[in-house]
Amino acid sequence: MRVETLEIGASGLVRLRADGGSSFLFRMEYLPESAGPVPPPGAEAKEAFLIGAAAAAGVYAAEVKALELLARAEQTRYLLTLKLRKRGMSDPTVSLALDRLEMLGLLSDERFARAWAEERSRRRGEWPARISAGLAARGVSEDLARRVCSELYSEEDRKEALLKAARRYLRSGRKDPETVSRRLRAEGWRPSEIRETLECLRKEGD
Repeated sequence: MRVETLEIGASGLVRLRADGGSSFLFRMEYLPESAGPVPPPGAEAKEAFLIGAAAAAGVYAAEVKALELLARAEQTRYLLTLKLRKRGMSDPTVSLALDRLEMLGLLSDERFARAWAEERSRRRGEWPARISAGLAARGVSEDLARRVCSELYSEEDRKEALLKAARRYLRSGRKDPETVSRRLRAEGWRPSEIRETLECLRKEGD
């Protein structure tokens, strides 16, 4: 297959058209070393290059789609991976594209976590345990979720939120401490703080 036209932009974006109607659009950095150099117009494109160019074009397509999704709303790497996977893109392809977006600061789990937690806390009044669980479900690491929630809530805020949650369950007729504890654990509260809170409420009732 012979190269008919070749354009390489300042950003490293390559547009290549070969005879027979084949065309490729990719970033130079996505081209694997095994592909060898980009052949100039009129030169024969070897099979190794064509395979590499196709792979690089797939990565660029994943990048473009990821940017479209990010333009609508902040995303985590995990959520973007799931969405791109549903579009038939392989994990290695997606990973290369998302690596670049993270490097450029266009994709950030931390930025997503802060925005999502802020919205849940301020507008919906959700407590930190539920927010942490929600962040975990969206691929945010436990350490990052804990740090974000600690910035949103002081220790006193956290204790007050847990007290309210425990009282809510007790008022609903669930007087059994074990049942209440199980419910609170399911919401993401730590066993140690649940025990402390239930003991505090027990003393209030004495």
